[in-house]
Amino acid sequence: FVFHTAGGMSKCPNEVGTARREIPSVKIKGSRPGIPLPDQPILFKVELTNEGLSPSAFEIFTDHRTNENGLLHLANGDTLTVPQQYDRIDPGESILTTIQIDRGPESYDFSSFPLIFRSACEGLNNIGD
Repeated sequence: FVFHTAGGMSKCPNEVGTARREIPSVKIKGSRPGIPLPDQPILFKVELTNEGLSPSAFEIFTDHRTNENGLLHLANGDTLTVPQQYDRIDPGESILTTIQIDRGPESYDFSSFPLIFRSACEGLNNIGD
């Protein structure tokens, strides 16, 4: 590199020695759902927050590599198989989102899967990068 970073702010990617301009945070709100009846959905709320220093765009989605039995994942009624984008979340702003999980057509036992909330510009790379 031609210069040494001594301070400042950066995002996507965050540079070492600088303050993060965007820090996505996701938290389950309220009580955690219990075990549902076989054909009933699991519903719960998550709070999506920008804990960073500047307004930013974020996205939420699930990683389907472990979804072998066809669980259906929704956020606010829309699929999580592709990222749902939130175009602007201000610093300290939180958005309450409803997550719905329905069992697949064949099984009653499912592997866990991650719910991912990240900077929208991270979506420019593959999830494994």
